[in-house]
Amino acid sequence: MSDDKTTGTTTLVKLKDKLLEEFENLSQVLRDEKDQFDEEMTRKRKEFDSEIKAKLTELAAGKEDLEEANKQLQKKRGNYTTELEKKNQNLMQMKAELEREKNAYSKIKEEQGIILSKETTNIQELKIRSQEFQKENNVLIQQKIALENDLKKLDEILKKENNVLAQQKIALENDLKSLNEVLKKEEGMHFQKMAVLKGKLEKIEDEIEQKMFFAPDQAKFDCTKKSRELIVKTTLGDTYRGNINIGAKERISDMFTKVKTPFIVMYDVVFKGGENTTIILNKQNIVSLEPLDKRAENHFCEDDGKKN
Repeated sequence: MSDDKTTGTTTLVKLKDKLLEEFENLSQVLRDEKDQFDEEMTRKRKEFDSEIKAKLTELAAGKEDLEEANKQLQKKRGNYTTELEKKNQNLMQMKAELEREKNAYSKIKEEQGIILSKETTNIQELKIRSQEFQKENNVLIQQKIALENDLKKLDEILKKENNVLAQQKIALENDLKSLNEVLKKEEGMHFQKMAVLKGKLEKIEDEIEQKMFFAPDQAKFDCTKKSRELIVKTTLGDTYRGNINIGAKERISDMFTKVKTPFIVMYDVVFKGGENTTIILNKQNIVSLEPLDKRAENHFCEDDGKKN
């Protein structure tokens, strides 16, 4: 019966090691997939950022061209306005001159009736010149209206370009949000897989513990419980102080020479970072054992339920 139990325990330990190895392999695969996914997402984000920067640069250049054209139109508009004002001033001066000449003509007409025909001719010429200036003024007004229409068209084009830019920006932001959501979903799936594997590993550990401590034939296997307190040092430099059950054995060394199982179980263990716990140690990882003078009392199977 002891050999069967030892064989079962060894099988469970091998199964545990195998599951641990599969868990590590799957964890490594998941980490590699996550790294690849992160690299792909980073590359796509960089591509989107480059496209956004290129679009923004292109639109900024177009905006600068529109602003430059607007400045040129404003400048031309200012020049035409200045010229129109100058011509208006000239017209006002001419009108003033006409008024002065008219007054002078009235005086001359009163004094000298002989030059009436000449003055009439001059007045007609002035009227003709006034009509010519009026035509030029109308041309300037039409040019001013055309410039204002061009400015309105440019403003509409600029508004359309701004609307297109805003729509492209919103589309790019939506793409980035979608990518972030996909990334979060992938990470959630990886974490779920790791949680499932961790649950399976914990279940196997519980089964091993049940097999080792609560087997149905435990009473037949070891009726006497003898606790021995000792200090164990491992190859990793860790030190554990606790108790082991040597059962029907006389010495602690018998647990290493006469028991075939590759593990020992320590309970009520005190170590750096924890206390009052149970651990399983591989005999191959033990460097030294130091039995302590203080020994626990013997407990028999029939009293275990009461005292424990």
